[in-house]
Amino acid sequence: MDLSEEFYAWLAHSQFSKIAQAKSTLLELEEEMISVPLVELIPETRGSYIQFLSDRIVEGTKTLLEHLEQPNPADLLDDDKYRLKKAIAILNLVKNQVYQYVGYY
Repeated sequence: MDLSEEFYAWLAHSQFSKIAQAKSTLLELEEEMISVPLVELIPETRGSYIQFLSDRIVEGTKTLLEHLEQPNPADLLDDDKYRLKKAIAILNLVKNQVYQYVGYY
């Protein structure tokens, strides 16, 4: 998933990156074995990510609503919408049991 540098930096410095430590995991990619730092989405870890993202979505929605009440909120709204859309997209991926790992680097 493509993320802006600002959003990625926010994730990297938030509790999201502290939920679990990535471990070097061997994957086969185009017939080549590569080592990638990944976090396995065991139930406890998956639940922690879901809770974190859900909380941020609620906070982001509150911020969006506050910005809607301000005069000329256009620039603020674009940032708010981007953050909410990305948080929801990540939340949907983490909730999807098909995905067994998450990686961020």
